[in-house]
Amino acid sequence: MRASLVMMVGLVGVGAVLPGAAYGQLPPGRAVVYELHEVPSDPQSAVVFTITFALTALEQDGNWIGWEITSASFQQPGTGRRWTQSLPFVATTDGLWWVEHADPTAPDTGEFVDAPLLYGTAWNENGAGPDLNFDLAGHAAAGAGPYTNTAMLDYSFSTTALVEEDPPPSGDDDPTDVPEPPNDPWTHG
Repeated sequence: MRASLVMMVGLVGVGAVLPGAAYGQLPPGRAVVYELHEVPSDPQSAVVFTITFALTALEQDGNWIGWEITSASFQQPGTGRRWTQSLPFVATTDGLWWVEHADPTAPDTGEFVDAPLLYGTAWNENGAGPDLNFDLAGHAAAGAGPYTNTAMLDYSFSTTALVEEDPPPSGDDDPTDVPEPPNDPWTHG
C-alpha cells in the first residue's frame, strides 16, 4: 500500500546556484518530523509512525535552500522499532531537497511539506530484526488540512522479514502532521 503526506517543495529557479557564503550564512541544520496518525484526518488519533529527516543546508539560490538529508529515521511508537538510513537516495538532479523560504536565514517548519521522492532500505537500530524498505514522496495539499502544518505524503513501508507480525503502515494522500519542533526550532540533535 501507499500513503501520503503534504509538504511544500520548490524546484531550483533559473540562475546560478552559489554556495551559502555568496548570499550570506546558510541556516543551521535542523530536523523535520512527520507524524502519521492512525486516522489520518484526526489530529486526536494515535501517532502510528514517525519519520524524521536530519537536514543540512548545502547551497542557496535566492530564497531557495538546497538541503541534504543526512539521515532518514523511521519509528513505530510503542513497539521499540526504529530504523535509520544515512544519506538516503533523493531522486533530484543533484540529490538535494530544494525548499523555498520566505526568509532563508530562518526557515519555517511549514515550508517543509513537499518532500522529494526518497527510497531505500533503512537498517534496524535495535541490532536484531528486519530492515525497513521505504518509498515516499510529498506533494502539496489542495486546501487546508487538519494540522497546523499538514503534509500529504505517498508512502510505502515494508520490512525484510518473511512474516510481518506488526507491519508498518502504508497509504495514499493521507494528511500528515508536521509538528513544530520543541525547544530550539532551528537545530537537530
